[in-house]
Amino acid sequence: MKITQELRPVFEQRTKEPIIVEGHQSPFQQTLGSAQKSVQTNQLEELLQRVEQQGKRVIYAQTLKDVAAYRQLVQSFIKKALDVGLQREQKDGWNAYGQHETMQLVKEVDQKLIALTDNVIGQERKPLALLEAIGEIQGLLINIYT
Repeated sequence: MKITQELRPVFEQRTKEPIIVEGHQSPFQQTLGSAQKSVQTNQLEELLQRVEQQGKRVIYAQTLKDVAAYRQLVQSFIKKALDVGLQREQKDGWNAYGQHETMQLVKEVDQKLIALTDNVIGQERKPLALLEAIGEIQGLLINIYT
């Protein structure tokens, strides 16, 4: 005997939607959230200190190896800052042109890193120009962080 689709009862597929209670968090959730925020803040501060130290090395040594290490640290800082920002959902900002503000800062940091690399590769190697470029990059990183 064959059972056809017509004889089977049709049940509606219910999707389970999470129940969201606005404005109410348990004390455990509050404690967990503040501890997580504290750990993430400490990690970002540590990364920023490492970026500053590597920036000083770039100024003194002016080698491509140091610039590559500096770029790597800046990229890891940006990635971590954006991950933290997306988790906390506090980085929702739009500029006058309708573009996401954080992405604009990331593009600016990338442009400054390219200019820094070009400055080190070039023959002119001016320490003051390197110092200025590294200072601008660190300022942009702080803008992303706060």
